[in-house]
Amino acid sequence: MYKEFFVNKGWTVFDLHKRSLLFSKTDGGLKNIVTKNTKTKAIDMSAVKAFKLFKDKTTCFFLSILGKLNELQPKNIFDGFGNNSFVGSGREVFQGHFYNNEPMPKTPSIIYQPSVRLRFDFIDINYDACDPFYYSSIAFTNVSIINIIKDEKDYVISVDNMISYLSSLGIYADRIKFVVSGDFVVLKNTSLTPIIFYVDDLEVADVVFIHNSNTKQTFVEYGFSFERVAACVLKTNYIGLMAVSDHHLAILSNFFVLLSASGYDRINKGAKSKLNNLREKLIKYSSYDSYSLLRNFYDYWEAVDKNIFPLVYTLDEYQKIIKIADE
Repeated sequence: MYKEFFVNKGWTVFDLHKRSLLFSKTDGGLKNIVTKNTKTKAIDMSAVKAFKLFKDKTTCFFLSILGKLNELQPKNIFDGFGNNSFVGSGREVFQGHFYNNEPMPKTPSIIYQPSVRLRFDFIDINYDACDPFYYSSIAFTNVSIINIIKDEKDYVISVDNMISYLSSLGIYADRIKFVVSGDFVVLKNTSLTPIIFYVDDLEVADVVFIHNSNTKQTFVEYGFSFERVAACVLKTNYIGLMAVSDHHLAILSNFFVLLSASGYDRINKGAKSKLNNLREKLIKYSSYDSYSLLRNFYDYWEAVDKNIFPLVYTLDEYQKIIKIADE
C-alpha cells in the first residue's frame, strides 16, 4: 500500500530490519537513527515568538485538511495516565478512547500538551558526549492530532499529510525520510502501526495508527514535539532555540520551571529521587546565570498556554526553587 503510493510520488524504498521500510528522496538511507542535527544558523526570533507562529500555522494546516478541528485544553503535567508520574505526550488525553473502549468524538482533535519524560539515561559523565537534542525529550510541548480512519486510503493520505505539513513549514521532501514499521500489540485489544519521520536524520514526528479490536475502530495520531520541529525549521539545535549556551543547566532550569508552574509540591517520591540524581549529574558542569535561564523558560511556558499553569510563583521564587540544585 505505502510502496506503490510513494514510489509513484518519486520516493525510493529501502528494506530495513524487522519488517520496516525506509522511504527517502535521496540516494542513501538514514546515516544514523539518532537525535542529532549539527546544522546551525542565527535565530531571528525568540522561542516564545516561534511557538506562537508555529501554533497558528499548525492549527490552520490541520484545519484545512481535516475540515473541522477541536482544540482541547491541556492537562496538568501531574495528571499522568495510569502509573505515569507525569503526562508524557498529548496522546495520553485520548488513552480512554484507545484502551478502555470509550467513544471517540467525531470531530478531529488537536492538543498542545506540555509534557515531561524522566529520561536521564543520556547524561554521560563526559560533557562532550551529551547530546543536546535529547534534552527536547524531557520537558517539551507535544502536539497531538487525533482523527478516525474511515477508509483504507486514509492510511497513505495521513502519511502524505505529515509530509505536506512539514513542507508547509519550509521542511521539504529532500530533507525528510520516514520509516514504516510492522504492527505491534500494546494491549490485548490494541495494536499500533508507527510511521516515524526524520528531518536531516533527526527524529521529529510520527504518524501512529491505533486499532482497537473491541470497537473495531482505527485512529490516526499525528504527533510531534514543537521544539524539535521548530529547531529544524530554524536549522539550529534545541538549546540554541532557547537562546542559551549551557546545555546542562538549561535543561535543569527548563525542567524546574515546568514542574514548578504545574505544582512542584505534587512530585511523588520516586520522581523526586530521579530529580535528585539529575541534579547531582548536572550541577557539576553548570556555570550559567540561572536567573536568566529561569526568565527565559518562564516566559516560554507562559506563552505555551497561560491557562494551564497557576503561575503563582514570581521569578524570585523560581530562583529559590532552582537554588536547591546549587546546594
